[in-house]
Amino acid sequence: MTTFKGLAVRALGILALAGALMTPIAGTAAPLAKSYILYVGGYTRGSGKGVYAYRFSPASGDIEPLGLIEPAVNPSWLAPSHDHRFLYAANEHPAKGAPSTGNSISAYARDPATGKLTLLNRVASGGEGPAHLAIDKTGKILAVANFATGSVATFHINSDGSIGALAANIVQAGQAAGVQVAKDENGLSPTDSHIHCVMITPDNRYVLTCNIGLGKISAYRLNTATGALVQAGEPLTAAGLPGQNWRPRHLAFDPSGKFIYINDSSMQVTTASYDPATGAMKPIQSIPVDTGGPANESWAGSEVRVDAAGKFVYTSARAVDATLKSAHLDGSINVFAVDAATHTLTPVQQISSGGDSPRSFAFDPSGNYLFVGNEYSSTIAIFAVDKKTGLLSPTGKILKDAPEPSAYVFEAEK
Repeated sequence: MTTFKGLAVRALGILALAGALMTPIAGTAAPLAKSYILYVGGYTRGSGKGVYAYRFSPASGDIEPLGLIEPAVNPSWLAPSHDHRFLYAANEHPAKGAPSTGNSISAYARDPATGKLTLLNRVASGGEGPAHLAIDKTGKILAVANFATGSVATFHINSDGSIGALAANIVQAGQAAGVQVAKDENGLSPTDSHIHCVMITPDNRYVLTCNIGLGKISAYRLNTATGALVQAGEPLTAAGLPGQNWRPRHLAFDPSGKFIYINDSSMQVTTASYDPATGAMKPIQSIPVDTGGPANESWAGSEVRVDAAGKFVYTSARAVDATLKSAHLDGSINVFAVDAATHTLTPVQQISSGGDSPRSFAFDPSGNYLFVGNEYSSTIAIFAVDKKTGLLSPTGKILKDAPEPSAYVFEAEK
């Protein structure tokens, strides 16, 4: 996210189950289409203008830029509906001098033949700095993580795909323990409460939130009829984990739905169990992430994904300055092998992200390619994925047609 853009240096089966992941990264893959529309959301502080699109062929790896497909202000996160008819965007920050354009969420109808998006409606997100979205399995509830206000909100989704009434809004108040970091020009500090990720569990029973400021992951029981949220048990914290300043940013489920992998801004990746009956999470392992970058630089994690088979976990890292804002250096992608019995991780590769400040990344529907968005260099680097070893290799394809990329959705082209 950008109001505090450097706080944490941020197959189709799991998408259908969890509703919060942008691309198919775990679970049973749907039959491959001949071609896909890749929607790319990002920021509009510089040359970016909204949501961009590409036509992608998984068989050949060919990709064709389609340009700006829908003007929007800072559509920093995208989430598709499970029936593939609608697309939702978090408009994270307002345009300068236009406060009504930000702190909102937008609903679009999607033309499956052309990929064109038509705005249905836009509503206030229930807080400030919406950074992440998730849709429940019924397709009737949309959950939003509001970074700046440290809140999670749920909204009803109307039958026509538009966003309906606010259903619940919970603020996680407090300050991180230890030394407090001074507030920036926007009045924010990394030690304030900041929810960076909202995830609906594969069983559709709970909403999980990653509070990067307070260092905890909370579970809320979701009422899919009303959208109400009720906290379930105690949050997952750094208790029992090695290291300091555990700041969970994003998480991903393994295909079984019983384990999660957590990326945090203190450069660790954590494995935890998840109990579908109670929503309880228990840490299993936390290991450091090697950035491969200069030792005199500070680094923070930004994204985590699991391959469709649940054999490998991928994380990204970017450089940050003394105030935890992104620094202009090439980032990295780390690959970890998963032990099938214990779900502990072993490092197998560290590779350059192919650009400046990787924010997020996504697998294509085949799982043969990894698209890594480098926000500050306004590029998307495409890597080939070896499914047997998990290793990545650059394809040499660098996309430069979608400025400040941060979110990706693949939809089959009709």
